[in-house]
Order: sequence, then C-alpha cells, then structure tokens
Amino acid sequence: MSPWLVLFVLTSRTVTVTGTETGPVHVRCPAGETTEIAFAEPLRQLKASADDRRRFGIEVLRTKPTGALAVRPAAGAGTARLEFRGPSQVVALILEVAPPPPTEPEPTPEPIAAAPPATQAPVVTLPAPAPAPSPAATAEPSDLVWAKAVVIGRREGLPGQRSMVLVDALSGQDSVWLRFRLEDGALAAVARVHWEHGEVTTFEQVEDGADRRIVVQLPRGQVTSKTRVAVELAGGPTYRFALTAPTLARLFRSLFR
Repeated sequence: MSPWLVLFVLTSRTVTVTGTETGPVHVRCPAGETTEIAFAEPLRQLKASADDRRRFGIEVLRTKPTGALAVRPAAGAGTARLEFRGPSQVVALILEVAPPPPTEPEPTPEPIAAAPPATQAPVVTLPAPAPAPSPAATAEPSDLVWAKAVVIGRREGLPGQRSMVLVDALSGQDSVWLRFRLEDGALAAVARVHWEHGEVTTFEQVEDGADRRIVVQLPRGQVTSKTRVAVELAGGPTYRFALTAPTLARLFRSLFR
C-alpha cells in the first residue's frame, strides 16, 4: 500500500465521539461496510488488542488535529473494546457488529408471450457486470496506519539552496517511513534516494502547494544509529540526513501500549 494512503479510506458513515459521555461509548458498525469514528481531540494513544484490530479492520486515519479511525468489521466479528487517549480525554468504546440490511428479493419476471413472426430477431440487453471491489476496500490494514509519528524537524541545505526538512518519521512493525518537505520546491523532482545499504527505490513524492513532499520507506530491521539517508534532486543538490540516538529511541516506541 502506498505511503500516501496515509490515508485515504472511503467511508459510508461517520460517528462522532465528543468525549463527554460518562460510560463506554457503544458504536454499531455494519458488517462489510466502513464506519469512520471521529474524536474531538488529537489521538495520543489507542489501546486495542491485535485480535480486535484484525476482526474489525481498524485503521488509524489521522492523529491530529483530531483523531479518526476507520472500522470495517467482518460478519460475525462479535464485539471489540478500544480505549482512546487524547490530551485531556480518555474514552472507552465498545464496537458491535450490526448485520447488513437485508436485500430486497428480485421480482419474479412476468412470463413472456410468444412473439409474433418478425423480419428480425428481438434485441436483448444484458445487465452490465458488477464492478470489482477496489483494492482500498479489500486490502488488509497496512503496517503504516498503525505507525506512530515522531517529530524530528531537522533542516538541511547550504546558503542559496532550498531548505529540505526531515519533518517526522513513522515506525511500524516491519518498516520505517521518513517524511521530508522541500520548501518552495514544488517544481523540483527527486532523482534518487540512497543510504548505507545502497539505492532506495521505495519512495514517493508529490507537490504540496509551493513545497514538495517526499516519503521514504526503509526496512526497520536495518535502521541503526549509523543510518544516513541522502535525497538527491534532479540536477542537484543532494541533502543528507542522519538519525540520532534520541530520535531512534523515540522512533521505535509503538503507538499501542
């Protein structure tokens, strides 16, 4: 799944949790459909078991300015318990699977009378086949949506060059994503990314207003205090970033406790 998902999920319904409730919030989620659960505060921590996340297809859509989750339970998933923690709120949620609405039976077709003799055969129009579900609707939750963002804010660039900022990083179970911003570089293009292990081909870039955003994916098991990532623009220059020990320590902490 592309890092730019981060996060685009089609939802069929939205439930807003204000955080003023005195007890657990019960949310009924139709089986096989996506329900977005929006909160009033930024998401600092989310507690949920791995089994509940799998059965209910729970994805973190965003952590700020307000937290939001996407839930797509399988039929017969039962119930799941989550705990949302924000700067000042702690909200317990009980997710319950609601069965999908029954489909209307197709009407019995009227008998067709024998057609009178004609000079040409009648034209029969067949219904178009139903479209296949999109990959975003059928894909399992990726490692990325469970990752926790760690703010870094490191700026590189010589005088007279555009500044490139290592904005933050996200650590998943198998991968680490580094997110960069090239200031006033919307029309520039990244030609290559490399590090101490060679070329990095798993990166994405996109224009963002006057800036250019770059996301670089690295295998978590190879990221160490010696990691150096170089981002090279077409026609130069090359920006080099190192991950310090404090950054690594914060990066490898999980969002789920």
